[in-house]
Amino acid sequence: MAAAPTSRLRAVAIVAAVAAVGIGLTVHRQSNALRANELAQRKTGSLATASPNLYVSVDRSGGGI
Repeated sequence: MAAAPTSRLRAVAIVAAVAAVGIGLTVHRQSNALRANELAQRKTGSLATASPNLYVSVDRSGGGI
């Protein structure tokens, strides 16, 4: 079996790099969303919102499955 051509290896490396960047951006976006939810929960008592925010994180709900 002959060695793979460099163009194929380069393509595989590019696909792997794009996938790694995509996964990293997804994790970053999810962590920002969770942070925004936690900050919104802490602002519940302020006059900034007319209705109360009923979001309770699992860590502070006192329960779970």
